[in-house]
Amino acid sequence: MYIFQKNDTKYRAWSKGLDEYGIETTAITGSPIKAPLLILWMIIKKKPINGYIFRYLNDYPSLPKTIVRLLSELATILLVKIFGGHVIWIAHNVDKESSCHYKTLTNIRRLCIKNAATCIFVTDPLLLKYAQKEISDTKNIDWTCFGRPSDLPVNRETLKVQDAIRSLRYKLELNNPEKKVYIGLCVSSPSTKCIHFLTVSNFVDRYNHAGVIVGVVVVGAIGLIHDERFQWARNEIINHEHIVLLDETISVREQYLKNDIDFFYRALDDLSVSYSVYVSASIRKPIVTEEGTFLAEMIDCYELGGVSPLKSSCENENWLETLLKSWQPEKSEKFLDDRNWNVAAAQLISAIKGRE
Repeated sequence: MYIFQKNDTKYRAWSKGLDEYGIETTAITGSPIKAPLLILWMIIKKKPINGYIFRYLNDYPSLPKTIVRLLSELATILLVKIFGGHVIWIAHNVDKESSCHYKTLTNIRRLCIKNAATCIFVTDPLLLKYAQKEISDTKNIDWTCFGRPSDLPVNRETLKVQDAIRSLRYKLELNNPEKKVYIGLCVSSPSTKCIHFLTVSNFVDRYNHAGVIVGVVVVGAIGLIHDERFQWARNEIINHEHIVLLDETISVREQYLKNDIDFFYRALDDLSVSYSVYVSASIRKPIVTEEGTFLAEMIDCYELGGVSPLKSSCENENWLETLLKSWQPEKSEKFLDDRNWNVAAAQLISAIKGRE
């Protein structure tokens, strides 16, 4: 039995893939601090513990709670090692965590898990070279991946986003009757790594000033990010005529919006794989990002969309329109053929078995 740190949609998809190889899994529901209790319960029930899989190492605003999290992780490592299991780390965030309030404690936690890990995984082969530098240049690091999002029924939150998209498109078309209108979608968690909150206004202005009519619907609780830069950006977004902000964290089923949008917009400043690349590929839409990030490298390498140029020039002014008109969705299908949940499961099993 392999225990995953978090029970979410990615775990459930990985679990289904692993099940096809005869690998039994379970996951922590709720706080990962409970992990030692689950392991002790399994020991009492005489269930085999093959390994524990760490994933996200975010901390908390509360220092006592963060210390308890550290102690819980140390206890988890100790119990798994005592009973002959593997400690595995899927490093979703190679260089830094999405939420880090106590950097020293976070570094200690990362160091403990790195040293205890039998296997360390990143979530795309392109991250391997960075992981050798940021995590370890002595341990073997392998890769796994994600896969196509599950088909889920439409929900009220998605219909709310759809209304926002259609209203924005109607307004821009009404104000620009002779122009083609392009609408982007940016769905985000509230994190300081999500720099699309900071760049989206400039991105839209860049093309609108060149005569390309662009609008973006931004979905994400930016108001929860306690950082002056993001609060300033929030005010800028709210007052922008070409941007609609839904300042909340909601579950969006993007497959129902594929006929309403022209592209996805995302920009991250860390070394992680944005699941948006899988979402955009699954509905055959390009994803657009900014220069100088790992996400830009990934999009460029797999031809999943484009990297918006920052420098102004006659050629660059028409870049977005040229990309959208010439977009070839076949590249998305190839990406999803090469990166799926069965491939992910096979990568996990191969690396684990190779180190037994």
